[in-house]
Amino acid sequence: RLAVLAPSLRMRHVVLALSGLAKVHAVAEEFKVGKLLRRVARTTAKRVPELVDRLDAQDLGLAAWALAVLGTPGRGPAIRGLCVRAAGLLREGGGRGEQLSPWCVAHLEYAVRSEAKGMKVKSLEELLGAFNSCTASQEVALRRKSDAFHAEPEAALIAAAPWEQIVGARDDGGGGGGGRKCALVVGRARALQKVLKQQGFDVREWNRFSEGPKPGTPWPVIIDDGDASSSGERPSCSVCFLRYPGSADALDFALHGAASALPRGARLFIFGHVQEGVLSAPAAVSP
Repeated sequence: RLAVLAPSLRMRHVVLALSGLAKVHAVAEEFKVGKLLRRVARTTAKRVPELVDRLDAQDLGLAAWALAVLGTPGRGPAIRGLCVRAAGLLREGGGRGEQLSPWCVAHLEYAVRSEAKGMKVKSLEELLGAFNSCTASQEVALRRKSDAFHAEPEAALIAAAPWEQIVGARDDGGGGGGGRKCALVVGRARALQKVLKQQGFDVREWNRFSEGPKPGTPWPVIIDDGDASSSGERPSCSVCFLRYPGSADALDFALHGAASALPRGARLFIFGHVQEGVLSAPAAVSP
């Protein structure tokens, strides 16, 4: 049916047809349709050169990838044309690559590296060089977006300052801590720790995973700083701030670990992003 419709397919449907054929290409022989698939792919691929200047930015990479996977005749010039078009879009956007997603760039690079000989390219950089700065700028933008995403819940907690609302907070840390308030912070929260210290808290932290040179620990290790009471009890934390770890199972583990370092009656605050699933936290701590 596709072989019949290929000459009259709309622009977007040509790309969808090629990508669909590329996805089933690996199992075509198993289902004894390899010859038919190659014939349909050749017919559909002939439409690509006439559509290059009209394809959407993201479709450029998808079409190039499909042509490379299918191995259609004459794919070299077609892939080159798609790359030239993508490079033109980058120049129009000042090299920022706002129109080309990381997936689009990855598809284009795969096609170029797979078909470099057929494209008669002297150097891969001749075509790929235009995308290097695009990928670098996208990486910087993604890092900033990721950092902002992870910082939002911590900033909201700091703004709420729940430690100021704790009625009757014990300055002895709940365990004879020499007159100091003690807080346990579970998970990465550097800004929160800084604020707590400024508020007079003795901050203890527990990170299950290593961060840079700082190793993680499988269970909270609350070190006695010499502030133990005469009864020999170690100083305990009267409040705990737990960063939602991203799943119900991880939260259950973190809660058990935090509980081992907290005295009865200690306050617990769980913070995190809605998109991480933090709204499910109340169910995990309900009796």
